[in-house]
Amino acid sequence: MGLFSKVKSMLGVESPLPVAVDPAALPADRLEACHAAGLKVRTVLEQLAGEGRTIIEAVMNGNAFEHWQMYPWQGGVMDQRNHSQYFYHAHEDYKGEHGHFHTFYYQKRKLVHLVAIGMDARGRVNKLYTFNRWGPGDTYFPAGKLKGFLPKFKIGPQNGLDARVHTFVNNLLTLFRPEIEYLCDARDSTFERYREEHDGASPYEDRDLEITSALPVELEAQIGRLAAELQRRGLSVPTAIGESPGNENSAAMEPAEAEGDSSLPPEGNPLPMAERDGGHLKRSHEAGRAVLDYTQRLAGQGRSVLDIVLNEKELEDWAMYPWDGGVIDKKTRSQYFYHAHPQSPEHGHFHVFYSHRNQIVHLAAISLDDQGQPMELFTVNRWVTGDFYIPAGKLSGYITQFRIANNSFDREVGEYLRNLLILYQAEIGALMQQRERVFADYRATHDGREPYEDRDLDVTSNLEIQVENQVAALEQELQRRGELKGETAS
Repeated sequence: MGLFSKVKSMLGVESPLPVAVDPAALPADRLEACHAAGLKVRTVLEQLAGEGRTIIEAVMNGNAFEHWQMYPWQGGVMDQRNHSQYFYHAHEDYKGEHGHFHTFYYQKRKLVHLVAIGMDARGRVNKLYTFNRWGPGDTYFPAGKLKGFLPKFKIGPQNGLDARVHTFVNNLLTLFRPEIEYLCDARDSTFERYREEHDGASPYEDRDLEITSALPVELEAQIGRLAAELQRRGLSVPTAIGESPGNENSAAMEPAEAEGDSSLPPEGNPLPMAERDGGHLKRSHEAGRAVLDYTQRLAGQGRSVLDIVLNEKELEDWAMYPWDGGVIDKKTRSQYFYHAHPQSPEHGHFHVFYSHRNQIVHLAAISLDDQGQPMELFTVNRWVTGDFYIPAGKLSGYITQFRIANNSFDREVGEYLRNLLILYQAEIGALMQQRERVFADYRATHDGREPYEDRDLDVTSNLEIQVENQVAALEQELQRRGELKGETAS
């Protein structure tokens, strides 16, 4: 049997692979986390069974079943704040299953497929498997990196649908995390074997290679193995979860692991609030209050900044808003536009620019969620926006120079962006410095080659944000210094 036939056979009930991970190999904290997650999955299924339903009926959300249709709705469930997504669907030719959950994580806006979770017609988990890149259209990350995304997957209850479905999916990734890690390694072994058998050709777009690793699994057997190992070690073996899983925020059983990429490391953080200049604190606070006042005023009208910047147009991937080229103020040398990328956890983002000696330089991008709330700041490589490169020390000085003073479009949007830049001036400056470190690391690992045109390097630093929390932190520090009275962010 050839390589592809062997891999495809993994989808069948007769899959020859053994259980991937011996629970005895797990450290105690991982063992306990996996077992607790299994109890939560069991509780969800028991609750639904008491209502005469299965998890499949819950995720289908009252829709008629059709092959290839996504459930609970087109695009599935996406948690923008946690960069996580899943959907359920079915293929006509997949043996031994009713359908499967696809789970994804977004790494710097790049879609990453984590694992597929196969379900039989009775709503029981029966397989785990990974896909070749062409299937879900995601970005390839090697197993070592991919494993680090697993504990970060999180769908919170605020994302619509019966929250027990989110709990079910969240906890399955924890319960079977050792097996999924095994599958990540097996996937990469499949790719390596492909290259050996095809004279070094890349496997990622070969339509004959779809399933890249697979394992049969069974919920109660997995819980039983974990419980037996807990008992063998003399550890507590709980039999039920006291809290209702429908009310929990997440099934994350372990703290998220450090990414080790462009998110700000400790040495890249801006100055702590207590060490910031008083004038800077006051300017940032005033800007933050202006942002909150503007968004609250729009909310009172049933609108958000998205309603304004889209300029009464439908959102289309890659299109610029409010119009092609965005808003340009030649007098102040400032420019911005809003747009969206396909397969992204955000609604879209603003790109903000300043003109340096008639050369456009990119200051920052500001990501928004579906409600128009800022959720992330990030910087990009030069090829992304076609701008002029300036070192961080020089570039950070332009943050407060951005201003849209002309009347070509709604001036309040320009003022909103200006205030966001001032509110996060220290953070954006730190992101610019982190971008420099990313570039330096690139040169060190690419024989001195410059990074600016490498299409595999787009986002160069990023930081999650929440305006209300930032304003509250500024107010707390100003109050500690006795420089703010009677004002709060609430």
